[in-house]
Amino acid sequence: MKQIFLHLFFLSLFISAINNCYAQKVLFATKAGSNSSGSTGDEANSIAVDEEGNVYLTGTILAGSSGAVFGEGEANETTLFINGSFVAKYDNVGKLIWVQQAGASNNSITSYAIDVDDNQNVYISGSFFQEATFGLGQVNETTLSGASGEIFIAKYDKDGNLNWAKGIGGENDDNPGGQGLVVDKNGYVYVTGAFWGTVIFGKGEANETILEGQNTDIFISKYAPDGTLLWVKSAGGANFDSGKNIDIDNNGYVYVTGNYFDEATFGGGLSNETVLNDGNESSFIAKYDNDGIFIWAIEPFSSGVGDVSGDIKVDESGDVIFTGSFFGSITLGSGSDNETQLTGTGLDEIILAKYNSSGEFIWAKTGISSSDDRGIGLDIDSLSNIFVTGYFGDEIQFGANERNDSTIANLGSGDIFLAKFSTDGEFIWVTSAGSTDWEQGSDVALDKFGNAHLAGFYRGDIVFGDNEANETTLPSNGFNEIYLSKFEKSFNTEPEFEIVGSRVFQEDFSGTQVLEMSQLNTPSEETGQAVSYTISPDNSDLFEFTFDQSTGRLEITSLQDKFGEQSFTITADDGAKENYSYTEVLIITIDPVNDAPYITGLARELTTQTNTSLEISLADLLVTDVDNNFPEDFTLKVMEGENFTVSQNEINPEIDFIGSLSVPVTVNDGELESDNFIVNIEVTEVVGTNIEFTSKDFAVYPNPVIESVTIVLRNNAEPYGVRIFTPQGILLHSSNHRGEKEKSINLHFLRDGIYILQVTKKNKVETVKLQKK
Repeated sequence: MKQIFLHLFFLSLFISAINNCYAQKVLFATKAGSNSSGSTGDEANSIAVDEEGNVYLTGTILAGSSGAVFGEGEANETTLFINGSFVAKYDNVGKLIWVQQAGASNNSITSYAIDVDDNQNVYISGSFFQEATFGLGQVNETTLSGASGEIFIAKYDKDGNLNWAKGIGGENDDNPGGQGLVVDKNGYVYVTGAFWGTVIFGKGEANETILEGQNTDIFISKYAPDGTLLWVKSAGGANFDSGKNIDIDNNGYVYVTGNYFDEATFGGGLSNETVLNDGNESSFIAKYDNDGIFIWAIEPFSSGVGDVSGDIKVDESGDVIFTGSFFGSITLGSGSDNETQLTGTGLDEIILAKYNSSGEFIWAKTGISSSDDRGIGLDIDSLSNIFVTGYFGDEIQFGANERNDSTIANLGSGDIFLAKFSTDGEFIWVTSAGSTDWEQGSDVALDKFGNAHLAGFYRGDIVFGDNEANETTLPSNGFNEIYLSKFEKSFNTEPEFEIVGSRVFQEDFSGTQVLEMSQLNTPSEETGQAVSYTISPDNSDLFEFTFDQSTGRLEITSLQDKFGEQSFTITADDGAKENYSYTEVLIITIDPVNDAPYITGLARELTTQTNTSLEISLADLLVTDVDNNFPEDFTLKVMEGENFTVSQNEINPEIDFIGSLSVPVTVNDGELESDNFIVNIEVTEVVGTNIEFTSKDFAVYPNPVIESVTIVLRNNAEPYGVRIFTPQGILLHSSNHRGEKEKSINLHFLRDGIYILQVTKKNKVETVKLQKK
């Protein structure tokens, strides 16, 4: 899966220690390699873990005179005496199960990548020069040969027996060969790396393919479980280009990362052909479908100065995680909402970046240091947390200005780091190990439980788990030593809680209502954590409350006549570095209790004249109702009293009554009725002189009258009657009319004086005093 970058620094060897910043505890650490002082090439390059927690390691050994020892002091201790590459299997507590090697006559063979399928078959890839033998002494022992540097792929069963080995090459040096490898759930193998010139893939097979390269170019290939080529694709330009690592997502899409110089073409001849030309040495990410059809290619970032690809992984959501290094200042996601600028100190800087499945930038992180630093390997756990390893050359700060801001010290030269980030890029923790010499993390792999396995090489005596129960010192006997270590999962259980107490109350409830936050499912090792709580918003218009941040106790008291619903967000924080918060939404409901409306007064002064009715309406009243919208859906009730009668909320004063009427009324909101309210109505005397009468139903004019009086209906011409009386009540005139909206009555027969004119319409009577001249 991985490629490492070996920096040869020879310094004095001193004991060093793990530098923990609240990281995982070490479960075990073990070493392998030659005890010969001249052994300079022992390196672990790649690591994989199966479903049972067994660990698989591959890399390179220079056996020296004493041989390279694996599992020293254990039941399966094995010494390898041939210089070359190795593949080893360990159990979940770090004990060697078996180790196999591949050798080359000229000692030039390197295994860069390893992966394991669901049946514990093991696959490796790398490069060799001219000749290499795999499965030494086994039934399927295979010797591969070529003209120069060649690519190899090999498969072993769960017991370390070689199944097959394939060599791919041409006349030129195809080094570094197969640098990245991954196996899908069906056992299909995907390999990336570099080739030079003319190379035949799948020679003699149905899908034999000849690739032509200008110089060293990129290849991406797929093989069946039996090693048969299914397809191979190439990309690149006129200079040195290479695929470095590869991964597949849950839908079978293939993602490749690596480096190119100056310019590289992907999907040549296709409609979506893409040319990358950032200049200098630049990294790339490319996506292909499961049949090898090119989809897209991007530069993860643009600097124009130089950057190096380290590793690539795809998470459960299909997002792509990339690590490597950059130089100078870079821009990621240029022109997008997530555009980010990172600035280094003029040396290589670690980068960790995330992109979606379309290649769009999401976020990026780096460490702050004045030295050379690089991300080399990464892996993702089941919760999409990201683990990245590599090396750093001086004091380095991770998570600057974040919750878990941490700085780790360098012990002399290049030191190992292992850092954890959340799926959103939040820095969680970092741990380091080193000496005054050079060490690096080459790869990291997570098991299904979240335990992290770290592999690489070291040169000075190194301590894993300093002051821990499993503290282990690994001595350095040669020049390079292989290490394998396992860290316990660093998983903090989020402080889950439930809200205990009623969330629904009645309007104007009495006393104090209490809700409590009760912690749930807290592991025993986390019971001592102090949990704090926050609530948002911290106020309400519906009720008053107090909130205890140390316990999450919420006390609520009512506000008069307030009801409705309000949402709050309550968050618990246990102070840990990861999964430290848990949020619940609390909805408080205050149900309305319908209060009876009450009449507070009149909207206008109500008056009428003698012998004239008056209708009272809701609009005439001032009403307060905290629960309802007056006058919507309200009804009015007018009750009878002294000196008047009532007909459909219309009062009719007694004939010739003058004075104040006290009219009791109530309103009803649909459920409750108000108390009686007395409406005072002044009934005033009609003065006959120069008064023309107009009501809402009819008009009378002229008044005073000389010859005739005219009655005009203001609405429809319904039947009506006209009566004229003397002030003593003697009837002088009576007539009925139908369909006449305007009627003139001749009064020449009346003497001068005051008379009473009544207009009767249905049950309604209007009375007017007339003056006859």
